[in-house]
Amino acid sequence: MNVVIDADPGTDDAIALCAAVHSDSINVLGITIVGGNVHRSLGTSNALAILDFIGATEIPIVQGADRPLKGSFTYAYDYHGKDGLSTTIPQSTRPASSISAIDFIRATCSPPNHETTLIALGPLTNIAEAIQMNQELANGVKRIFVMGGALEVDGNVTPWAEFNIHQDPVAANVVFSSGIPITLLSLDVCDQIYVNRGNFPPSDNETKERFLTRSILEGWFRFKPEMERYTLCDPTAVAASENPDLFEYRQASIKVVETGKQKGRTMAKYGDGSVDVAINCDPVEVLNHISGMLS
Repeated sequence: MNVVIDADPGTDDAIALCAAVHSDSINVLGITIVGGNVHRSLGTSNALAILDFIGATEIPIVQGADRPLKGSFTYAYDYHGKDGLSTTIPQSTRPASSISAIDFIRATCSPPNHETTLIALGPLTNIAEAIQMNQELANGVKRIFVMGGALEVDGNVTPWAEFNIHQDPVAANVVFSSGIPITLLSLDVCDQIYVNRGNFPPSDNETKERFLTRSILEGWFRFKPEMERYTLCDPTAVAASENPDLFEYRQASIKVVETGKQKGRTMAKYGDGSVDVAINCDPVEVLNHISGMLS
């Protein structure tokens, strides 16, 4: 499966990148960076360092938006740490790609490249801008796996809104209304996939990806001593892209509140639309699948 990952690394983005790159069934064509968890420049540095650490320097890192379609990003250093990774790895000396994220997405996804899948792990700004600049992109993307939204559960930044969608609700509406087939992994399922303090699933195969994942988790639990669980939101989206059968789905159309007190609220109208909303899973099975991808 040829994949472009749009991310804002970020601790769980870093784990998700490790899982995707190490997967035998995912061919990562490139990683586009958007502001979100951290500033775009730090997200870019983190992505380069991660790929250098795990030996995947052939994958291009491409810079994208440093602000949403309207307004500005509010970064989550209080959750991910000042460096965005909660651990220390060597910085990369190689540069990011000179092409823009929009042009990279358009080049890899526009017809006749009908077999490219997008995995969106941050605000949807880059993908929305690419769609706005080239309406034919809707015919060239095989599917978008989106980590975002809160439908029947509370949000994680407001009572109504999940972080990624809240950061750029305008872009989210562009993507959800594009007609591109979408699989949505919202907090309704992602909150069920978590690691307890000191309890990441063991493996007999100690890869660089597992080592980095464990280092991130250990660093995060030190950074957040009041927390007893770490939710694997972004790795869950990558797991769904590799094995959609891990989840049950309902077809829906999705609209997002763009302004006001309920900004970022994600609403589903079930029964029609182009979005497959993940509604149920076996959390242990998903966690073990993520662990297996890293192994």
